[in-house]
Amino acid sequence: MPAGTFGYGEAADRTAPGRAVENDDVTIFLARFASGAIGSIEAHRSAAGRAYDLSFTLTGTKGAIRFDQQRMTQLEVRLASDPASMKGFRSLQLGPGDGDYGHLWPIAGINLGIHDLKLFEAHDLLGAIAGASPAWPDFREGWRVEQVIDAVDEAAQSHEWVSVGAATAISRGPSPAA
Repeated sequence: MPAGTFGYGEAADRTAPGRAVENDDVTIFLARFASGAIGSIEAHRSAAGRAYDLSFTLTGTKGAIRFDQQRMTQLEVRLASDPASMKGFRSLQLGPGDGDYGHLWPIAGINLGIHDLKLFEAHDLLGAIAGASPAWPDFREGWRVEQVIDAVDEAAQSHEWVSVGAATAISRGPSPAA
């Protein structure tokens, strides 16, 4: 890598000149939803070992589901009603009947890559421009995301819960450096 450039995680040029960090490398915050559900969101910009890792786990009283973008054609599911003989998560393979998957592959279990998703995004954008379908995400969705980000920033400064409209409250405790 040429001197003076930068990268993420393991790809970072350790010999490049250092500069002051002006944003968070890691953030963790709690969310409380109007429905009573709670959640935690964690993001790492420079976590080692993760080239482009986007994953989530939703856990409830009736079960849990996990998604990992590194294996984007697979969902892991565990239901509380599963018999005792079915311990742990089981994998479900996505296939032609799931979303846009069938536009690329006619059978289940063939992996899609992150760049394949760009085809679907471009298709949706062009369809919205042509008036065939509404754009999503749209500017209203972007504004809503910015409201959440602003609430996280405010909660980080005040160390208090901050409401985001009527739907969500955010809390971020003291940073490890505080």
